Amino acid sequence: MTTAPTLSVPDHRPDVAAAIRALSHALARKQVCDPDLTRRVVEQLRRTTEELLALADDQRELDAELERMLSYKDGDDQMFASSSCPATGSANPFGLGARVRREGGNVVATVIFGPASSGLPGITHGGHLCTVIDGVMGLAAVNLTGGPAVTVNLSINFLAPVPLGEELHLTVSLSESSGRKHTLEFLGVLSTGGQPAVRGSGLFLRPREA
Repeated sequence: MTTAPTLSVPDHRPDVAAAIRALSHALARKQVCDPDLTRRVVEQLRRTTEELLALADDQRELDAELERMLSYKDGDDQMFASSSCPATGSANPFGLGARVRREGGNVVATVIFGPASSGLPGITHGGHLCTVIDGVMGLAAVNLTGGPAVTVNLSINFLAPVPLGEELHLTVSLSESSGRKHTLEFLGVLSTGGQPAVRGSGLFLRPREA
């Protein structure tokens, strides 16, 4: 079992973020017609927001987040990303909750989209799919090449709708490296029947100062 690099002060943001995500999914699939309930929820959220705004800012820097990404070892059960990443970050209340790990020479991820990711009824919005793909590909680029990398281009083919509540499996591989440029390919399949849902590639670049 893998744990993230220990912080000097315990960080409980993932717990708060998980509660906010649960609230957003509940709100996305319910009708709120009771004015008293609306008032109570809004007032409580405003009070809680004021308490959070009064806290000290997060002082961790890019180097610490990069160290988390590179701390992964083969056999670990989860690959850590930036805690605020919208695709994989556990401390992002709007994060999409993709879980990433290494399998041999590939990076694999699983994600289940909830009601707050709805496009057409019951179907995952393409923008949220793109967010997860970019986040997982970026983390894979860092891990497979051993250094920081930024997205230059993503090419995504949508092959089938991704239903809400169904697990999507992404597999990412490094297909080519030339100097600072790295090309990765990915395939996403649905857990039910293994139907391909998304396929494509991305070009990633190592910053000059890295």
